[in-house]
Amino acid sequence: MRKILFAEDDPHWQVIVEEIARLLGYGIDHCHNAKEAEEKLFKKKRRYALVITDVRMPEESGLVLCEKLSKLRPELPVLILTGYRTKKLYKTVERLGIPYIFKPATVSELLTAIRNLAK
Repeated sequence: MRKILFAEDDPHWQVIVEEIARLLGYGIDHCHNAKEAEEKLFKKKRRYALVITDVRMPEESGLVLCEKLSKLRPELPVLILTGYRTKKLYKTVERLGIPYIFKPATVSELLTAIRNLAK
């Protein structure tokens, strides 16, 4: 089964995204922060159909993860799912060309984004 890596520290969103991923035939690999995601992506070199990340998490920002992904795994699609609207977010997503959805997101928004982005 193809998997999606989801870096999110909020259990509520972990459950929602996991259910949507299952509806689309994907498994979910949860990380509670960007450091855990980096371990799986860069050290263990696991393969994913998509990375979904929050921005504000313990230890390291999801934006830092996005910067690293753009350099080290540019072929891997990324989606930002966040409740925070900052200038830094807008500048980063514009520069890197990363799509984003603001929380609270609808099931329809998430279904469409995952369906369109996952490889």
